[in-house]
Parts: sequence; C-alpha cells; structure tokens
Amino acid sequence: LDDLLGQALAWQFPGAPEFGLPLTPARLGQVLRHVEAAAQAADGRTAVERDDRRLLQQIANPLLLGEMPHDGTHFVIGHHWQTHFTRCRAAEPGDLTVEKLRRWIDTPQKMGLTREAQNLVILCFASQTGQSFTLHGGAVEGKLSQLDDSWKLEQETPPDEADWLAAVPRAGRIFGVAVSPLCTAANAATLAKEVRQVATAHAAGAGTYARLLARRLDELGVPAETADRLQTAVATQA
Repeated sequence: LDDLLGQALAWQFPGAPEFGLPLTPARLGQVLRHVEAAAQAADGRTAVERDDRRLLQQIANPLLLGEMPHDGTHFVIGHHWQTHFTRCRAAEPGDLTVEKLRRWIDTPQKMGLTREAQNLVILCFASQTGQSFTLHGGAVEGKLSQLDDSWKLEQETPPDEADWLAAVPRAGRIFGVAVSPLCTAANAATLAKEVRQVATAHAAGAGTYARLLARRLDELGVPAETADRLQTAVATQA
C-alpha cells in the first residue's frame, strides 16, 4: 500500500523533494533563521550549531535553499530560486505577487509543498533579494504562518552607508542589538525591528523614571534646565 501511495504521489507531484521528516512550523522556523542569516552575510555563509546541521540537510538542501554539507559547519545560501523566479518574471512581467511566486514554485513540475513550506521559500527569496511585502502600498510583515497571495514584493532601498556604519555599533551599545554590518535593506529592516522591540519593552519604565526624577528635582528646588540627568531621561523617553 505504501509503495502504491508513493507512486501515486510521485505521479501527482513529480518535483516533490524527499525530506525524511515532517515539516513542522518549529523546524521551518529554524531553517528560516539560518537562511536569513546567510542572506544577510557578505559571503552568503553562516555558522550552524551542531544540533541544527542535520535539520538543514533534511529541509534546506532538498528545498534548494542552499547547501549544508554533511561534514560542514556552515550553511551556504543558494541561488536556485533567485534565478528561477527571475526567469519566470521575465516571461510574466508585472507586479511580483505572492500568488505568482506560489505558481512559479510548481513550474515546471509540481512540488506538492505545504503552504508553510512555500512561505519558507518565498520568505528566503525576499530576504536574499532585499525585497519587502506590501499591501495597497503599505508595508506588511511576512511570516511562515501568514503570507497572503495578494501581497506584493517591492525592492527595498538600502540605507546610506555612512549612516549605517554609525547606526550598527550605536544600536549595540544602546539597545544591545547586534546585526550584520553588511549595508543592505534587509539588515536595516532587521535592525529597525529589533530596536523597536527593545524600545517598546522599556518605554513605560523610561517614562516613569523621567516623571519621578522631574518631581524630585522640583521638590529639591533644582531647575530642570540645569539638570543634565533629567535632560538625558527626557531624551531617552523620546
């Protein structure tokens, strides 16, 4: 029976990869993390923890996202999907939508991927090419669990290199956020997202501190305009 089902699936999905394990959201998320790290690295490589190497071999390799050698320590991002989607877009110009990318994944042979696995391929492609998702002109965040067919991919503009070189160490010192120093739109988006998360988490505390300090200085008769600590607290809150 298993052999018969296998033959039927091979006929229906001739391009189906062999994974050898279920594609759970947690596993796909781990693969996405490593592929995005490689995409944001200058040499397209990222070191992989020993526990994750087998996972990348079983999922990233057959999905043609890149190569995790059996005896290697680094994952190397591939260019299969970037080349394939570019070729398909030349034949079908116009807005680059998620719906198109899903169809092109099954061109020329159906792969039979789950929607989440398709999302993984599309998210990796977007990260590698420095593109972001939009809906009606506004930015939307693509996730493994949410990637609507109507969303479009648009090319991002990388930041000014001088600003970027100043921002990366500053984000590390002030917010404890570390990102790749490579000046790309994807890295800028990652830095912005992580800085916002840290700032949001500490916003209430910063506001409370500024208010309490201002009240205590007033009680002590210290003019606000002469209190350097208060000026720093207000700037931090802002």
